[in-house]
Amino acid sequence: MRRPLSELASKSQRPAAHQFLVLGSIYLCAEFVSSAVYSACGKQIRRYIRTSRGVARLNKATGGFFIGAGALLLAARQ
Repeated sequence: MRRPLSELASKSQRPAAHQFLVLGSIYLCAEFVSSAVYSACGKQIRRYIRTSRGVARLNKATGGFFIGAGALLLAARQ
């Protein structure tokens, strides 16, 4: 039998300050990794978007990605 998340959270043995420290550390690490990936990708994309044709291709690729994400959301809707 699965227990609800609120029940598991209420039975925590750690003080709230420790939980906050762990959660904050995890968030900061995730933010650092995402910023590093974003900047690395930006350096790679820079050479492709120097022309207006490259910008148009990037816009089409981004638009296609969002259309696909919307289709997945529509398909997952219950």
